[in-house]
Amino acid sequence: MKRIRISLILNIINATFVAFACIAMLSGFHFMSDDTILELASLSAFQFFTFDSNLLLGIVTVVFIVYEVLLLREKIDNIPRLVYLLKYVSTVAVSLTMLTVIILLAPQAQKGYFSLFMNSNLFFHFLCPFIAIIIFGFFEKDNNIIFKDTWYGIIPTGLYAIYYTINVFAHMENGKVDFVHDWYGFAQGGAVGIITSVLMMFGSTYFISVLLYLLNKKVLNN
Repeated sequence: MKRIRISLILNIINATFVAFACIAMLSGFHFMSDDTILELASLSAFQFFTFDSNLLLGIVTVVFIVYEVLLLREKIDNIPRLVYLLKYVSTVAVSLTMLTVIILLAPQAQKGYFSLFMNSNLFFHFLCPFIAIIIFGFFEKDNNIIFKDTWYGIIPTGLYAIYYTINVFAHMENGKVDFVHDWYGFAQGGAVGIITSVLMMFGSTYFISVLLYLLNKKVLNN
């Protein structure tokens, strides 16, 4: 039960962080700097995988918290496999967000590496994904997730890739698209760049999905 209590506390913290960051971005509230990158207020925020993946994590985490409370109060015997699976999938999604920013986007940011970790993006690009990884990797033991479930981890990326690709091709002229419609810069190499980026994202997502699965099983089965 101690493991579940720690998980519950961390999940409450993470859900609070996600809620704050979502409200801050949607309202345009800045608490660090007004010089922002990959941030839009109001409903425009939904165009970013960063926002979408963290929102998904937040919603799933709230559901998970309810089940953990019921489990601790002995109202249920276990948390449903579907809830664990959704938690796993959302953790994969935010992990992709964090690693893409840290490895790919931040090093290329014209305003400096840490410009992508300001205001809401401090939570979206680092804190929330990091906490989610810690929770899944070290505290969610009885999840009944098996290796073939790793393929579910690519679903959010796949859905977003469809949206992003359609949007890019819809605004492409003479083989090029403006950064307004290619906010991650994945299509700046034309159609070839789009295909390469999509394949790279799918490959990276599945790799992360497998790593998280192995982390969970290696740590919590010992």
